[in-house]
Amino acid sequence: MELVEGIEVVGSLPMLYVRSVKTLIFADSHLGFEEEMSEKGIYIPRVQLSRLLKMLEEALSLVSPNTVVIAGDVKHIFGKLGRVERQELTSLFEFLRKNSLEMILVRGNHDNFVKPIARKYNIEVVDYYNLTPDIAIVHGHKVFDELQSKILIMGHEHPSISLRDLLGVRVKVPCFLVTSRGNQRLIVIPASGVYQSGTSVSLDPNSYLSPYLRDINVLKIMKPYALVEGEGVVELPQLQDLVELMVLGDVSV
Repeated sequence: MELVEGIEVVGSLPMLYVRSVKTLIFADSHLGFEEEMSEKGIYIPRVQLSRLLKMLEEALSLVSPNTVVIAGDVKHIFGKLGRVERQELTSLFEFLRKNSLEMILVRGNHDNFVKPIARKYNIEVVDYYNLTPDIAIVHGHKVFDELQSKILIMGHEHPSISLRDLLGVRVKVPCFLVTSRGNQRLIVIPASGVYQSGTSVSLDPNSYLSPYLRDINVLKIMKPYALVEGEGVVELPQLQDLVELMVLGDVSV
């Protein structure tokens, strides 16, 4: 499904493909999350890496990219490069190199201490990336006023949408978001990390992490594209038309 002309969702994955430049884009894998949790005495299954590699294998069976752009937060731990985190980043970068993919990392707020390992794989680490004259990619935690592209692709927000039906049954699913900010179209990618389901989208500007989304005019016209298991990508109405079905105050990791 195309979200805007020339930019499509890959199957039912939290990934985008720009066919004109053969580029695959994903964000927020947060490798190392389980390692940090274990250091806090919270033990959860180590599935972030295996799930990400499985998604990438599926993506490569559906599209044929030459380049992969990671839109930030490929790693999780703020204050260091963890031992397991290093191993998992190495596994990811080896997988991408094995598949002859050029790699670009748009730095996210969690991507501290990533440059030494990225350098070994000739991965360009940048604050933002101009994919084409019309398409730029950022993580989303900072606004770069110099970017005047027609389309801005970002991560950071880990968007999901929580809805309830007339019987009160609730469901929460990850979603892409498409909206406009001035003359610029915004596309927000859901997290590729299994534990990063995020805060459910709402019409409250204060509930958003990204400064790009803290504007009620941006939010009202924002259109979610939900990733529904067994159904694929489901286009939903704008948020202003979904209010009665949205579950508010639904916060997770």
